[in-house]
Amino acid sequence: MSSFSSKNFDSENYSKNRPQYPLEFYAHLESYHQGQLKLIVDQGCGPGTATIQMRRHFNNVPEIIGTDVSPVMVNEANSVAARNGCENIKFFVAGGGDFSFLGDRANNKNVDLVVSAEAIQYFDIEKFQEQVAINLRSGGTLAYWGYLNPIVCEYPDMDQQLIDFLFSPDKLAPYWELPANEIIGDYYQGIKLNLSHFKDIEVKVFDPRDSNYDKCPLQMKCEMTVQGFADYLSSWGIYYKWKNDPKNQNKKDIIEEITSFLYDKALSKNSVIHISWTTFYTFARAV
Repeated sequence: MSSFSSKNFDSENYSKNRPQYPLEFYAHLESYHQGQLKLIVDQGCGPGTATIQMRRHFNNVPEIIGTDVSPVMVNEANSVAARNGCENIKFFVAGGGDFSFLGDRANNKNVDLVVSAEAIQYFDIEKFQEQVAINLRSGGTLAYWGYLNPIVCEYPDMDQQLIDFLFSPDKLAPYWELPANEIIGDYYQGIKLNLSHFKDIEVKVFDPRDSNYDKCPLQMKCEMTVQGFADYLSSWGIYYKWKNDPKNQNKKDIIEEITSFLYDKALSKNSVIHISWTTFYTFARAV
């Protein structure tokens, strides 16, 4: 997570080029949730992508709060919220499992819904669970989700190249934080929730090459130009680390390897392609 906290990290580029979660997913989350919904906390909110989307979907919820360990990201989240006219939403600098921003309400089971989008791999999972358990009301919902392995829908022969880009030792693999790469690499399925704290656990993974992907509640698919795809790849924290590693200064930019493949398909930087991701989520209720 250190790259996101760096003062030199381009949080605006990250916010601009990251995909949006489908609004239908929040309806699916709402259908799972039981009981009142007065306070939502989004931990590891980054530039506020999910927090702001929830503000729009759950428009009758009195209080929605986003937290992130990075002041850079929290500043960007406040800017994005202001630009989008989002009111009744707050952001705080806090790590995963830290609920001290709630003041007197902390550790008293006052939260109805705790979410984490594309961030739980950076938390101390055991501490996070324990802190959620003492802040989430009985029957309240814990939900975490993510996406990985982008594909260019038109070019299945490119799938393995993109996996290698992420996980090959001569590409970005050395720049993953441990054990974050292992946690997200198996789509959060290896996270074992404490059954003394959580029940009714629902774990799902969706493959964009599956014929039923278009019907899944967490479908993530969008149009981008080839240049836009390159900009998206450049927003990754692990790429930021690769680019700033002195041993890579005289090497060809690894993103150029991806775009070169597309240019060899007679595409230009302004050609439109369709990108999709493997998506996954876990829902659970507090005991």
